Amino acid sequence: MSKQVIDLKIACPACYDTKDLFSHRESYWVHTTCKTTTTIAPDGYVSCRKKCHRTKFVDCYWNCGGDKHKNGCIKTSSSWKQSKLIAALAAISRRARKRDISDKEAEILTDLIERIAEQFD
Repeated sequence: MSKQVIDLKIACPACYDTKDLFSHRESYWVHTTCKTTTTIAPDGYVSCRKKCHRTKFVDCYWNCGGDKHKNGCIKTSSSWKQSKLIAALAAISRRARKRDISDKEAEILTDLIERIAEQFD
C-alpha cells in the first residue's frame, strides 16, 4: 500500500441526500485551524499539510457551507457510507476505464475506500 497522502477532494461527508447520490459537489477541503489543505492517508485517516491533527475519517467534522451547516460543523454521516463510498467506487472505475487514472492509482484509491468503509463497522 502506498504511504503517500492525497489532497482530499470529496462531496461533504456530513451532508446526505437520499434522492440523488451525486447531488453534492466535490471540493477540496481546508483544515480550519491551520488553513492548509486537508489530506487523507492510505489508512483512511484525515490530516492536513501541516500535520497538526490526525483523525479517523468517520470521526471528522465537516462544514461545506450548505443549509445543513447553519450551526457549524457536523460529524460524518453514517449514511455517507452507503451512498458516497459506492459513488466513489463507481467514479474510480469510470476514470480507470477512460484511462484518466492508471491501474495503480485506481488500486490505491480502491484500497483507501476500503479502509474508510472499515471505520464505519
